Amino acid sequence: MTEPANEGADQSSAIFEDKDFVTDVESPLESQRMDSRGAAKLAVTTDSEKDMTHAEKCRSKCQSVPFALREIMGTALTKIFWSGFFWQLFSFAAVGPTYWTFALASGFGDAFGVFLGNWVRIGMESLASASLASAESSSPSASARKCAPNSMFVNMLRIIFTPSPFPGNYNSLMDSLAVSIGAFCAGCAWQPMVNHCSSKMLNFNAAASLVGFVCGTFFFFGYALGKVLFLGRKKAGLETLQGVVRDVSLAVGVMGAAAFFVGTDVQFPDNWLQDVVGERSGNSIPLDCLKSGFSTFLGFVCVSFVLVFLLPAPYLWTTARFEV
Repeated sequence: MTEPANEGADQSSAIFEDKDFVTDVESPLESQRMDSRGAAKLAVTTDSEKDMTHAEKCRSKCQSVPFALREIMGTALTKIFWSGFFWQLFSFAAVGPTYWTFALASGFGDAFGVFLGNWVRIGMESLASASLASAESSSPSASARKCAPNSMFVNMLRIIFTPSPFPGNYNSLMDSLAVSIGAFCAGCAWQPMVNHCSSKMLNFNAAASLVGFVCGTFFFFGYALGKVLFLGRKKAGLETLQGVVRDVSLAVGVMGAAAFFVGTDVQFPDNWLQDVVGERSGNSIPLDCLKSGFSTFLGFVCVSFVLVFLLPAPYLWTTARFEV
């Protein structure tokens, strides 16, 4: 009597085992679903890894020396050159200038030159970016075909300016106004400081150093004020040490521009830089404006190039706009 019971127990346990076995085996449909989920997870992981790789590549590229040198050249050819050019032009346009009216007129000229130059820089970078996009597109638009990607002009733009999409009229306007405030402060301070150094009978080296330091300091605080007013405190980048050091590195470049600009002045007989940048005689307005623009351009480039090899890349102003 006990054997059938054991036999039934064995059968029932076999049935339970078969049921457990059946529940553990996946149906073909469930397998496909699991495969699709795994593929989706793998695709998401692969995309995220690609994004991280792209971000790392962009970051390393933005922190490279060639990238920094291109940023310096693009900025110097637009904002810095035209700041000196229009500083001189507005000072000529001042009617019956007194001590302060001349300073204000030249300061407005400096600000206007930087404002105009910043728009030029944005336009050149946008054009270079559009040419790259049209080159990668299989069917470029008619306007893109007019700007042939292989033309000499566009290739030169890619060398001098960093290709960057157009940020929009509003963002471009706010950015231009912010940096113009700093240029206005530096431009107003330049001539009074030169006159002060001349009255104290300082030699050229001391005068250029002092004028450059004061103008660069005025630019730093003016630019900080402009960013807070037109870009907002969050975008100003002044809440971190890295952001402050970046603005300081830009202000040091402005110091070089203001210092080299002293080389065009006639008040210092031991001016060794005069043979390089020329002397503003006041006899030719266009020539004096070109000398002013060239001297500021040269000073900014020389000092900024030195900073590239002295400061770590994350603390240079050249990485601020494009860091991912």
